[in-house]
Amino acid sequence: MADNITLNSGSGGSTLRTDDDGSAHWQYTKLAFGADNTQTIVGSISSNPLPVALSATDNAVLDTINTAVELIDDAIYVDDADWTDSTSKHMLIGGVYQSSPQTITSGDVGPLQVTANGYAIVSVNGTVTVGSHAVTNAGTFAVQVDGSALTALQLIDDAIYVDDADWTDSTSKHMLIGGVYQSSPQTITSGDVGPLQVTANGYAIVSVNGTVTVGSHAVTNAGTFAVQSTLEANSGTDIGDVDVLSIVAGTGATNLGKAEDASHSSGDTGVMSLSVRKNTAAATSGADGDYQPLITDTNGRLHVNDVNTAAAISGSELQVDVVASLPAGTNAIGKLAANSGVDIGDVDVTSIVAGTGATNLGKAEDAQHSTGDTGVMSLSVRKNTAAATSGTDGDYQPLITDTNGRLHVNDVSTTAALSGSELQVDIVASLPAGTNGIGKLTSNSGTDIGDVDILSIVAGVGATNLGKAVDSAAGGTDTGVAMLAVRDDEKAALVADGDYIVPRADRFGALRTTQLPDATSAIKYAKIDAASSGDNTLVAAAGGGIKIRVLSAFMISAGAVTARFEDGGGGTAMTGQMSLVANSGFVLPFNPGGWFEGSDNTLLNLELSAGVSVDGSISYVEV
Repeated sequence: MADNITLNSGSGGSTLRTDDDGSAHWQYTKLAFGADNTQTIVGSISSNPLPVALSATDNAVLDTINTAVELIDDAIYVDDADWTDSTSKHMLIGGVYQSSPQTITSGDVGPLQVTANGYAIVSVNGTVTVGSHAVTNAGTFAVQVDGSALTALQLIDDAIYVDDADWTDSTSKHMLIGGVYQSSPQTITSGDVGPLQVTANGYAIVSVNGTVTVGSHAVTNAGTFAVQSTLEANSGTDIGDVDVLSIVAGTGATNLGKAEDASHSSGDTGVMSLSVRKNTAAATSGADGDYQPLITDTNGRLHVNDVNTAAAISGSELQVDVVASLPAGTNAIGKLAANSGVDIGDVDVTSIVAGTGATNLGKAEDAQHSTGDTGVMSLSVRKNTAAATSGTDGDYQPLITDTNGRLHVNDVSTTAALSGSELQVDIVASLPAGTNGIGKLTSNSGTDIGDVDILSIVAGVGATNLGKAVDSAAGGTDTGVAMLAVRDDEKAALVADGDYIVPRADRFGALRTTQLPDATSAIKYAKIDAASSGDNTLVAAAGGGIKIRVLSAFMISAGAVTARFEDGGGGTAMTGQMSLVANSGFVLPFNPGGWFEGSDNTLLNLELSAGVSVDGSISYVEV
């Protein structure tokens, strides 16, 4: 086989270099690279190497190989090269554990041998020189010592004990050990040996691994203590000043708190309501809307402001208007001439069976009230100092008034009608005339004169008369008329607006009063469940002539938002913009005068600045 081929051999052409493998000639070629019409012949690695484009994966592999090779190179040192702690690098080598080590033929390569614990197994060729080191007394030694050296060795031996040997006070011996004090203790690497550490006073410094149980001992209250959330029972023990940041009052029978609408039970625990004594009614707070206590007068009577009678006061007088005629009788007792303006003399009415019908002055206890029932104005007994006027519990007794004629609930609304010791009354309309005249009657004490229509009565002021003179003293057997009230558990409207009505009481006999005289409805409630940006209707419009007055409210927001109450959707603002943050809110307590009031036949709206859930409740009345 001959390599190479002569081109155009007949005319002495050029020789083409080839490799003849017996089956064909393989042409030798040289590589070149470059752009069109340019060539760069591939040379050595340092001069014109062949460029090769690698993928990102190939480059990463080469980078990893290069990094590994550099690390290996860092761990290879030339002969006698220096080692620098913390900077010089080395290679971790290992060995193989074989319970039956292999046999290696001379000149072959084999792994280092280690024990089952990884300790290197070495074969000592020659003599091993052992440096100075501590020697224990384990095993048997031939000691060639005598004299003081022997004595010292024996003393050392006295301080060494076999396992579980007993210690005898004053005779057993021990070695004194010490430690090193370092203001900046050294750091010992795991597995290294270091001295015991002591304080400047020689106290051993220890590191506790685990829990140290401290035995019973006295503890003073000096210093600062972190109080845990749960304390053991310490009844009668002074634990010092404690700030109670919150109280959950509870609602059980023995708790101070009670649930709304829960039934009363005998023996329930509660908190007595106290008041502030103010002989003359005056504000005890700084401004309208502030919290302030109830106030009582010098005798402990509650100061109240009865707004229902305020409209009947004109100047210093109480206005009274008799708006219907006195009823005429049905049986004649003789025709008398007209007596308008005529004095017919004194008439003694010695007894009256009042009756219990609708037109009678009397009314049966627990009888149902009916529209148009007849009644008698109730009088009272002056008692400058409130006190009982009957003998015992359950006896009849009159209502009592103070020195100025005020009923002993101290109704401040009638104060303006007093002049000195008199109650000023101005009858602003004429008394209606009756239809039957009875003329002049003679004395008829004890005589049955039949049914009589009494068109007017001078009640008299004696002890047995129904009437009593102003400023007269009460007697133990004085006659009077008991004032009755209608029991009304449901607080329903009993008559039409403008009709006469008897007082109403609850099932416990307490007189019903109202703080909402102009309300056209009972107190109503509505939930706040808003989450829309913009308008959210809370209460629909109530109808023509009716406005919505908000008495109380509470509101909590799930996130940051501003809110305000408006009169109608997108209507007039009734509050300012109230900024709320997540899980915050506010409470407007019950206010009989109302926090705000809308206009006629307009819905109550809550405007939100964003679609954040705002929840709560309001109470309101229609006025």
